[in-house]
Amino acid sequence: MKIVKLVSVTFAFALTCSVAQGQSTPEAIIGQCPDMPSVSHLAAPSDNQAASAAIEAFHRKIQTLRENAQKTQEPATDAAKAAATQDAERIVRQTTGRSVAELQNMSQAEQEAFAQQMVSQQLSGAGLGNMSLAQLQALEGKSDDEIAAAMTGSGVTIGGLTPEEIKAMENMTDAQRTAYMQQGDRMQRMQAAAPSPQQAKNAQTQARNAQTQADVVNEMKRITDRWQEIDRLNEKETQDVVRKIAEIDARYAPQIAAIKPTGLAAGHETTYTESEARAVRALINARDSEQYTLWRNQVSAMQGRIKTKLADVARYDELTRQSMSAGGMTSTAQTMQSIGFSIAEQYLDATASVTRLPRIN
Repeated sequence: MKIVKLVSVTFAFALTCSVAQGQSTPEAIIGQCPDMPSVSHLAAPSDNQAASAAIEAFHRKIQTLRENAQKTQEPATDAAKAAATQDAERIVRQTTGRSVAELQNMSQAEQEAFAQQMVSQQLSGAGLGNMSLAQLQALEGKSDDEIAAAMTGSGVTIGGLTPEEIKAMENMTDAQRTAYMQQGDRMQRMQAAAPSPQQAKNAQTQARNAQTQADVVNEMKRITDRWQEIDRLNEKETQDVVRKIAEIDARYAPQIAAIKPTGLAAGHETTYTESEARAVRALINARDSEQYTLWRNQVSAMQGRIKTKLADVARYDELTRQSMSAGGMTSTAQTMQSIGFSIAEQYLDATASVTRLPRIN
């Protein structure tokens, strides 16, 4: 990956996660969400002014909630950007020894050369300094024996021993290994390659941090798995409701079509008589009432399930802060936006959808 791209990705991720919460909480947003319109209003014809006014007011309240939540968070945007910039600068400097500006001002050739230099340093730190990246990539798909031979041929050692020496001891007894290590200068090479007490301590710390990070990632995954299961259930039930809505359409369509207009308009066009129009309207209203009853009940069920996600929000936010801090994004972790705001937005979207019957595509 090019260095500048690494910088861009780091900064973008930090900025995305770092919009401060402000005073509007996800719980408050959900709690202020307006009640859904009644079935009688949802199923009313478009010329019903009272129903139209109620539905318009419903959507205005939801839009106002969205706008107020956004305005509440806006004052923290500058601080969030500063935190993301600070973290990105520190991480990049620790990783590369250069500033973000220095990396961005490099030419394409300089970026490629610098990237290769960093790769070489990483290989050296892993005991693979005698091999190039191309040589390592060429080992992909090779057998263990071929890999060991290639590494040995390139002078690679692990703990002072060649891969072939390590492989030779795999099936030895303890006594055989002791005798084997006494041969030649193997023991001296291993002792010379042994880490210093400080290096060993650093390695232990890194291992503990890696395990902690793995635990954090696993717990976050368990939470997101629960949330995804809720989304899958909502989607499955929605598709079931969509099919039932289509079945209702199919059941009423012949009844509505059976009422033939027998009246004549001024221009001699055929039109419904008053009684025929009433019959058609009654059928349409009955159809729409059935459909909106189904759909409103489904939206209500979705609301309840989405709200249950809030129980995991505080823990998920804490895990996210831990993960970001472990990755060096300490300032950003303090200004990050709660995942609860995404859940609140999902709740508002689900609620607003009650006025639109879902249809089979």
